[in-house]
Amino acid sequence: MKSDAALARLADILPPPVPIAASVDSAWIVAAPFSILLLAGVIYAWRRRQRRIEAPDTRRQSRAAALEQLHALKTSWLAQQLSEHDAAYRLAAILRRGLGLHQLRNSMPREIDALTWQKTLTLLDHWRYRDDSRAKIGASHPQVVDSQRLPASVFEHAEQWLNAHREDEHV
Repeated sequence: MKSDAALARLADILPPPVPIAASVDSAWIVAAPFSILLLAGVIYAWRRRQRRIEAPDTRRQSRAAALEQLHALKTSWLAQQLSEHDAAYRLAAILRRGLGLHQLRNSMPREIDALTWQKTLTLLDHWRYRDDSRAKIGASHPQVVDSQRLPASVFEHAEQWLNAHREDEHV
């Protein structure tokens, strides 16, 4: 009898609910977020790829703009409105954008003479990263400053390279 009383008290206890993962409808709870993440990853990868692959028209426009900027820079440099330091920085930026490079490196684009490219980069690096204290002293002591200027041939080479790249697109 004692066991009947104990069983009567246990009759009030309900069994635990069925786990959600066991039902068929619960597959959507797992599949929906996974699908959304997968779709977001695919869209992100596609957009990154599209940004890397510029349209030919955009490249052509950037080279034409680089040539225009180069002519304006050369004119300002010849009129001595820019320092050699500023001209070298601007010329390096124009070359980088016009040739579609992320960074100017010793490994040159395919149709450029290696020796000329390396000499040009060496000259640009010299003028971009040289010590400006000599230029500041030169204002009061002209004999301290070297009379060497950025060679005009650097501008001519840059123009040839940008034009060569532009002609390659039209062919």
